[in-house]
Amino acid sequence: MKTITLKSGNTLEVQMATFEAAWNLTSQVSSVIGANLPEIKMSDADLTNLEQEVDMGKLLGIVLKLVASPAVYALLWPCFAPCLYNSEKISKNTFESEETRSDFLPAVIEIFKVNVLPFIKGLSLSSITSSNPKPKSQK
Repeated sequence: MKTITLKSGNTLEVQMATFEAAWNLTSQVSSVIGANLPEIKMSDADLTNLEQEVDMGKLLGIVLKLVASPAVYALLWPCFAPCLYNSEKISKNTFESEETRSDFLPAVIEIFKVNVLPFIKGLSLSSITSSNPKPKSQK
């Protein structure tokens, strides 16, 4: 479990969700991002370093589309299930107060980091588009 102190001073303990919950979230996030890929123009980049290749305004636009997606929102909760906020299990009531709402989106980003990024870590565009995989000795 990874413990993070949020800007508010509250703590978030993030733990990877089940494979199924994480995959469902990854799939939906991929769908939202894929629907918006024409907005992204990048070189053959490592997909885990998009911030270095994508215009930040366009990236913000995609983040806002993720935030606006009811499907992404619904799939976040199973990923929040093993996590703790101030040492308490997270539920939809956790972020009801005005004080805790400012922690919701930073918590969502941490959920993405722990549950979505492992599926795409190390994946590069060339590995997707290449018809000739490199032998192990050339990697």
